[in-house]
Amino acid sequence: IVNPGDVPIVLSVTPRDFTTDADGADTWHAFGSRPDSLGDWLTFKPSYIELPAGAETFIDYEIRVPATVAGQTPVGSRWSALAVRSDAGRRPFLAPPDGATESTVGMKVSLVYAIKIYVSVAGTEYQSLSAVALERGEDSGSLRATFANRGNVVLRPRVWMEIRNLEGAVLGSVESLKWTLQPRAEHHYRFALGDLRTPLPDGDYQVVVLADYGGAELEGLAASLVLEGEPGER
Repeated sequence: IVNPGDVPIVLSVTPRDFTTDADGADTWHAFGSRPDSLGDWLTFKPSYIELPAGAETFIDYEIRVPATVAGQTPVGSRWSALAVRSDAGRRPFLAPPDGATESTVGMKVSLVYAIKIYVSVAGTEYQSLSAVALERGEDSGSLRATFANRGNVVLRPRVWMEIRNLEGAVLGSVESLKWTLQPRAEHHYRFALGDLRTPLPDGDYQVVVLADYGGAELEGLAASLVLEGEPGER
């Protein structure tokens, strides 16, 4: 952790559980409240940091996987996060001016950074990814492909879209950002036709979305695509 500013900062570090929805938004939960929480597997220090201007420090954490949990061997992935919160109480971001005679409003900002920690128990991994749906996106000229993690470990699949002619030749492709899929979770991968290097003329095409998650085979979705009109209005 680095303090690039010119004043000292105070940081608190607390463990949290979280889940991530299909659009990539996190929901935070009390630490240890979820069955997939790291819980007492995770220890860390320190929980309180005073960091001078221009200084840096470290948060040390350790994961110890127990031989059994509730009498059973632990399997698959678990995850939690360390929430690092800055205490802005010592330095208001926006404060009333000195000598103000009228009513004013002061504001203080507290930033929280999340260090996400995923752990998979070696030898117990079951990887499985399913293609769910390929749909028109919310914006003009966009598509949305949904994949679901059906296994017991987190996945970070490589997902990309290909536009093909009716003979199957690839005319262009767009790769998505990588997202972490938690077990039993889905993710919506979004693609814009405008991101193709070469604009496509009007006509009939095939769109294929492929996902490589490390399994023996790729997962994929396919649909017909008809392009008409100006590229920005399709």
